[in-house]
Amino acid sequence: MGANMNPNDILHEYDKQHDVYDSFTLAVKALLLDLLQRYHIRVLSVTSRLKKRESLGSKLAIVGRNYKDLEDVTDICGLRIITYYPDEINSVSSLISNEFNVDSKNSVDKRSLIAADRFGYLSVHYVVKLSDDRLLLTENRRFSNCKAEIQVRSILQHAWAEIEHDLEYKTEKPVSREIRRSFSRLAGLLELADDEFVRIRNVVSSEENKITQELIDSPEKVQLDPSCLLIYLKSSKLVYGVNKKIEQATHTILSKSDPDFLKDLVKRLRYLDFRTVADIDMALSAHQKQVVNIAKRLLEPVETSEVVFDSISLYYLCYAVLSSEHSIEHIRTFSKRFNAKGTKGNDTVLFILNCKKL
Repeated sequence: MGANMNPNDILHEYDKQHDVYDSFTLAVKALLLDLLQRYHIRVLSVTSRLKKRESLGSKLAIVGRNYKDLEDVTDICGLRIITYYPDEINSVSSLISNEFNVDSKNSVDKRSLIAADRFGYLSVHYVVKLSDDRLLLTENRRFSNCKAEIQVRSILQHAWAEIEHDLEYKTEKPVSREIRRSFSRLAGLLELADDEFVRIRNVVSSEENKITQELIDSPEKVQLDPSCLLIYLKSSKLVYGVNKKIEQATHTILSKSDPDFLKDLVKRLRYLDFRTVADIDMALSAHQKQVVNIAKRLLEPVETSEVVFDSISLYYLCYAVLSSEHSIEHIRTFSKRFNAKGTKGNDTVLFILNCKKL
């Protein structure tokens, strides 16, 4: 074993390697964001920080901590992944284990360190290096000696840890037993809340799967409301196909529909006697070419792509159905009731009547 390096020499080495470690921190963050997206793991945030020189100096000055060299300090590059739910920590942990070289000696799952009858800090800490394959890449070779510490925790675990840390640092005196017991009780409550959020998420997911299956098996039985319309938009191949044609024809970008927009859209559809998603399917199949042409008229291509909701095809379906199947009085009533808009400079009622020709 080599002799321990003098703290001042380690700080001097840190100064020399600062830019490399800074680049490594950003590279690991970018890699994590890419991997999370690739494996469809949704998280609240991925943050990073490079340990400051002053903080490193304080760490090196702690009695009993001896380091052979700068590489022995495993948390110079720090990253934190905040998940929405506690069970997602396991998914992120698997990703890290599979995609990085993990230093198991310096990594720790703090969830396993708390006794069954105790509550407290729950987090997973990994010390990692880039995988051998990634280190072969020219741009990564300079990172061969770099390590990063990645912390993974849920939103509620993060809230507890940050508040506890903040309060502990606000006093110079040791925190009393009573205060520590209060923190422990709060940790228990947050752990229960975390579990309850998981249960609620699973129930919502189960209900969504049930509706999705009903949309496939018996669309004529699925009553029209904002929640089922949202699921229909995600699962309907017909809507997807019409939306893609609108995107290509108008150079727009589709995004998830706003809940308030969906509520208004359901009112419009119900006013036109749509009661189930089967009614929508039948009408959209019959009018899809007309719907695309209406979109081309209203969403004239511009240099900067316009973002529109993924329910836009159903919005214009209302115009198509009005022009084809309803009287001028009905069109006027619809226009007044829902403040319908035609093209710039055109009377809305006349525009809807002309939709029949599109």
